[in-house]
Amino acid sequence: MDVAELKFVIALLSKPDYRAPITEIKPEPKTSALERDRICRELRDRQLVNCMEEVLKLQISATGESLLRLDPIGTPITPQELKALRTCRDKQREITPKQTGLNDSDREWVIPSLLKRGWLEPTKSRILEVWLTEKGKYYLAEEYLPPGNGSLTLTINQMRDYLQFLRDYFSQPASPLISPPIPANLNS
Repeated sequence: MDVAELKFVIALLSKPDYRAPITEIKPEPKTSALERDRICRELRDRQLVNCMEEVLKLQISATGESLLRLDPIGTPITPQELKALRTCRDKQREITPKQTGLNDSDREWVIPSLLKRGWLEPTKSRILEVWLTEKGKYYLAEEYLPPGNGSLTLTINQMRDYLQFLRDYFSQPASPLISPPIPANLNS
């Protein structure tokens, strides 16, 4: 974890339940929104944080195209999902979720369903909210060691938030998601 990533995570530590709108997270005062989002996605890819994203533009994927070539009767797809896929294919470009022609309530479940199954792919999205995962908490409290011999500058507030996190973390029972290593039997 580099310094910018560490400061991103420490910024989360000051938030209730280590969760906040992405706009409230600033690793450094001059960090751009683009850089902040890049850091968030890299930490998400390592499962240290998770985030909620809003898809702004999407397109049909190669598997979505292949699915449309099959007989729709034998495929596990709803009429609304089929409509969204066909619209994306027919437009032959990236579109907004609203341009799928689905009503608001259908879009809320159809688009995530198609994205999850890989039949649509997002081409532009926006992070709305970010939170520290259980793996991120464990890593920060149990495994993280700053690399190198350089110096790291933290504000008093950042240091306070990190120390409070450590106190809270070690005062709670161990998480069932991540168990500590089992010591080897010394009597064998």
